[in-house]
Amino acid sequence: MVVGDQEALAAMVVPVKKCLSDPSVEVRSYAAVLLEAILAKCATHECAYLEDLLTGLLCEALGREESPRVHGRLSKVACEAVNRSQEHSDYEKVRRLLGALNPSEPSDLASRGISAQRAAILGQLLEMQFFDLVVEDLISGDAFRESAAGFVLASFKEMVVPRAVQAVCESEDVRVQTALLPILKSQPATTLAHVKERMTAGGGPGELKRMIGLAAKMLPEGQEILSLALEQPEEVVATEAVRAMAHLPPDECVRALVGLLTHPRSAVCREALRQIGELRLTDVEGDVNRMVSSDSVELASEACKTLGLIGTAESVSTLCKALRSRGFLGFFGGLSPVVRAAAASALGQIGTPHALADLQRAARERNAMVRESAKSALESFGRREDRPQGRGDPGTSL
Repeated sequence: MVVGDQEALAAMVVPVKKCLSDPSVEVRSYAAVLLEAILAKCATHECAYLEDLLTGLLCEALGREESPRVHGRLSKVACEAVNRSQEHSDYEKVRRLLGALNPSEPSDLASRGISAQRAAILGQLLEMQFFDLVVEDLISGDAFRESAAGFVLASFKEMVVPRAVQAVCESEDVRVQTALLPILKSQPATTLAHVKERMTAGGGPGELKRMIGLAAKMLPEGQEILSLALEQPEEVVATEAVRAMAHLPPDECVRALVGLLTHPRSAVCREALRQIGELRLTDVEGDVNRMVSSDSVELASEACKTLGLIGTAESVSTLCKALRSRGFLGFFGGLSPVVRAAAASALGQIGTPHALADLQRAARERNAMVRESAKSALESFGRREDRPQGRGDPGTSL
């Protein structure tokens, strides 16, 4: 480019900048036309620094322009600039332009056309580093932009999945997870393969929990991911995986939770017991009953709490036996006061008169922990007697 041409183009930058901020819509519209011509000229003569300067002016103008007509003209200029930048592999400039290329009024037909252009451009660039801009459109709140971005993702499913998995696992924005879930669920095998790869590589607790959440929404196929999560060193991650397993289909859920009762990690066993109690899984009551005699005080106490939630006649029998099992001078296999106190609390929660005599005896014990738990359970009996028993009251089922 000759010096004279370069100086002539440079001399037009200040007037264009001023006109793009003019109060008159007509002046701003004319400035957009002029900007388009200057950018094209800069590209022809390879005047990079002027092109960068004018691109900055264009992005600023797009960000503040309120007139649909002017915004539409500026957007057209931006789309042409994007195409030129793609040809020269100037992806940083593409990113800047796409970030500014948003319609001012979704209902305006010209703006809708720009949204469609933007979607088409993004579709071409998904294999590069512009996936996050598609996601921005997807959660923009603009129905047309969301629809256009959704169409782009649906058209490039297999190519999108790795980036979508990354976005869901790394983003704390629930909107991102909600928006991308349909695409991921439509490709379960590919999705879970990428989640497994990320899970194996490890990550922070937050990211791992989001992986578990994704796997939980793709059950039963996602169960392998949950099994991997159980081996993660962070206790909060392993217990989150157990909670996710509670959402498996009924038969698989029972098998999974029962299998976890013998897991080497105490935290996993305790969480499995909690889930069994919350789901009232009477089919596995026998397994829980046996855990009341566990050498681990924590597990035995948790088993008592679980039986208090299950609340069947067999549960009451096991809990009463545990409450009576104080041993003699420390012999004959007496249970820990902590476990016996948990049994008393569980019986109070069930509220059956079959446990009344055992609780009354325990309320006179020397051990303060057992005595106070039994007293609290008896008080809960009194509160139940003060109100009418409704259908399904635990106290009427035995």
